[in-house]
Amino acid sequence: IDRNRVFYEFVNIGYNDEVADLLTNVCVLDDKLPQGAVTSAYLANLICRKLDSRISGYCNKRNIVYTRYADDLASI
Repeated sequence: IDRNRVFYEFVNIGYNDEVADLLTNVCVLDDKLPQGAVTSAYLANLICRKLDSRISGYCNKRNIVYTRYADDLASI
């Protein structure tokens, strides 16, 4: 997940641009969420909630169990 997605997530949850930029700088490395950082999984889950909703809706109609944690997807 790139820096811009992280920045706009902070803006979308109510931070002004200056604070969102500061938080983004703390959370990204080389302009991406780093693997293994304590903040990365939480931010990935926030950013992907719309994707989760769409995939869950598709799976529920087909009796498929869908789960995701950060970047690990599973369906049964």
